[in-house]
Amino acid sequence: MSVNRYNFSLTTFNPAGELKQVEYANNCGSKGAPTVGIITKNGLVLATEKRIDSKLTIGRTVKKLEKISSHMAMAYSGMAPDFRILSKMAQKTCAAYSLVHSGIVPVDGMAMAVSNTMQEFTQSCGVRPFGLSVLLGGWERGRARLFRLDAAGSLLPFRACAVGKDAEQRMEFLERHYAPRLTMEAAVYLAIQAIRMGDEQSLPAQHFEIGIIDKTGFRRLDIATIESYLMNMN
Repeated sequence: MSVNRYNFSLTTFNPAGELKQVEYANNCGSKGAPTVGIITKNGLVLATEKRIDSKLTIGRTVKKLEKISSHMAMAYSGMAPDFRILSKMAQKTCAAYSLVHSGIVPVDGMAMAVSNTMQEFTQSCGVRPFGLSVLLGGWERGRARLFRLDAAGSLLPFRACAVGKDAEQRMEFLERHYAPRLTMEAAVYLAIQAIRMGDEQSLPAQHFEIGIIDKTGFRRLDIATIESYLMNMN
């Protein structure tokens, strides 16, 4: 079998034990705008860069962070259309669970459902892997949970995590500065610092999307609040 056959086949391992199309899909996620998740002593921060290429774009319509239930949200790096499909699926799953069980879907259960969908798309005919990396976080049983999902359907829990462009350097930064007892405010500053590394040092508030999850639920930070964080850092 030729090398090209392995490159284009979704379900055939090459002699090195690799699924090349899954690798290519993961590469798509690793080239996306950076996204960071940080667990604090009383909640969770999800922050991401919104790349707005034109001044004519209506920035508030660009969504890289989606609420999927009252206590849960997802953010991503990679392909926006793929994220739209996954986030809508997650929202429907949460709504169906609430209707049937009259309760809130567990965060790890939701993460498993999304990762199962991503894994199915690596071994099914007529589809391709999702070209993105996802951070899914939520609040349950008095604590925050954070999971990283990739195109292969891998699922790992984290205290703090970065995906997207230069994720390794951002992970090293988080490892140096993360502390389990971080306040929510300190975690927002840390997330902004992680995203602004390298080429993103001068990002304005309009290019950030930041969400906070705690025992009261999920909420987004508005532009004015993000601007105040940036001003305090300068």
